[in-house]
Amino acid sequence: MEKSKYEKTTIGDLERQVEEQTRLARGAQKEMIEILIYIKTSGRWKENKRYERATFNTYIFDRFSIRPGTFMEMQAAFVKFPEQSIEYGVGLVSRVIRECGRVKAKAVLNELDETKGKLKTELKRAKIEQIIQKHRGKRKIERKITDWKAMYEAEVKAHEATKVNLKVAIARVRELEGQVARLKVTAERISDIRAIIEKPAVMIQPQA
Repeated sequence: MEKSKYEKTTIGDLERQVEEQTRLARGAQKEMIEILIYIKTSGRWKENKRYERATFNTYIFDRFSIRPGTFMEMQAAFVKFPEQSIEYGVGLVSRVIRECGRVKAKAVLNELDETKGKLKTELKRAKIEQIIQKHRGKRKIERKITDWKAMYEAEVKAHEATKVNLKVAIARVRELEGQVARLKVTAERISDIRAIIEKPAVMIQPQA
């Protein structure tokens, strides 16, 4: 088996290389978003004849497989917090904005930076989670208001419609019952006539 080119490299150096490549990748991602923001604001995606009548959202999804929601999150992260987005990644920054709100997001990310500076090492996931939860706003419980008046009016209308349908049905039933009765009488008359027709003739003997 061929020896790996990383075999003689210490684990510490390997980890530093991974971190460096990660930062480079995030930097390239930031530039990608900046280019797309320019294309969006300038409307230049329409210069591509294939998308001259398409929306920007259709363009980025079809051309680069980027969902509009993903683009919006990346745009917000890199525009508002470019350094932290490269340091912690768009996913974490977007989560902070989403869960803590745009106003508190700066305070949360600043605390992450300060904590990391004090530790002089990578922040553990548990510590990051602790800081986020500390600043996370309480979710408002949506109160559902029931419009009882509207429900009552709808119920009354439905009841009135049912009454009308019931009257129509009863009238139809009575009409059908009358037809059945008339048919029954007709059938009995036909039966009597048939019996008379089919009855054998009685021979009358001549008197002596």
